Order: sequence, then structure tokens, then C-alpha cells
Amino acid sequence: MAEKIAFIGLGQGLGRSVLKFLAAETTARSIFVLQRKEPLDLPDGALMTTHWQKCDLSQSDSLSTAATALKEWQPERLWFFAGGGPYGEFQNKKWSAHEWALQVGLLGLMKLSHDLLSQNVLKQMIVTGSLIADDRDPWASSYSASKAGLAAWVKSLQGESPNFDARLFRPTYFSGGLLPSPSLPERLQLVQRPDGLGQNFVRWALNPLFHSTNFALS
Repeated sequence: MAEKIAFIGLGQGLGRSVLKFLAAETTARSIFVLQRKEPLDLPDGALMTTHWQKCDLSQSDSLSTAATALKEWQPERLWFFAGGGPYGEFQNKKWSAHEWALQVGLLGLMKLSHDLLSQNVLKQMIVTGSLIADDRDPWASSYSASKAGLAAWVKSLQGESPNFDARLFRPTYFSGGLLPSPSLPERLQLVQRPDGLGQNFVRWALNPLFHSTNFALS
């Protein structure tokens, strides 16, 4: 029977790289992609099928519909790649943009996972944090706040439920077309291509020896 993995967010970066790497494997898997827009050119492996469900994490109606679909599908693994936020000085950006960043980067996932965890079906959840945001990320305050919230939340889950495989993946910045150019991470040469990150993510995520561990990739 095919293993079920739900992807929250995909875009052109890490999530898509992970999906491409899975498609090249010879293990039967069913992938459920929840994303605001229907992704184009989803890779299909010989033993992998992909499905798409519209999910705008910033909209309550869309989030509720996606939560219902996710509960019915009953994934074994949930991998979270969404996030973002305004880039610039905190006070110069609209408050609605900061609210959006926290809803998409933190609260939406907490809602989706809360319903799944109450069913005792989900075996693993991996969220994408940020090694940069954990230190200091000028001009990305609400993005950093959402990533810090994810890290604290996952660590709490690890303490509450040792048998549940909750993990935090913390890469540096990767090139996904979201950063304005030239940004500070680019000037400091901290931006990586997502291709290699996807391979590292999959090998770590599927290895049971790393149950409830946090991985930082610089």
C-alpha cells in the first residue's frame, strides 16, 4: 500500500525539490499537495501519484475546506514548506502584511495539524524553519517571528509526545524567487540552490534513526 505524504506549500523551492527527489525513488507513495494555486508540472514517478487541493492558509474558509480534505485523506506524514512575509523595516510595512506572515507561516499549519493529531493517524510532521531567522534577520521581522514560533512549537510537541515524530528542518536561505535582489542574504552569499537541500531533506526525513530530531543545514 502506498505511503501517504501531505505537502503544505510547494512553490519553486525546497518543497518542489523534495517532490522531484521522491519521484525518482522506487517506493510507492501517494502525495497530497495543499497550496494556494494549482502547481504546474508536478513530477510523477513510476510508483508515485500526486493530488492537489486548493489551500490558502491566510483565508479561514479555504483553510477549513483543506482541513476537512486532509482529515479524510489521512496522511501518515505531513511536511510543511510554506512561509513568507514582507521584506523591509517593520514599521514601514502594513500590519496586514505582518498578520499574513504569521497566519501563513505558523497559525495555518497549527490549525491543520491540530485536527490530524487528534485523530492519532499522523505518524510524522516536519516543518521548515530557518537557520538565518533563528539568529538575526534584519528586514524580515514577521517572517522571523513565524519561524521562531515554529521552532518553539515543535520543541514543545517533542516534549509532550515522545512517540510522535515531530522534526524541525532549518536550512539557510535558498533561491526560490521570493527575496528581492540584491538582498542581504545574497550579499553575504548565504543563498543556496534548493536541489541539494531536497535530497538531504528526504534522506533525513525517511530515516527512523532521526526520530524527533532537529536538523540545521548551513
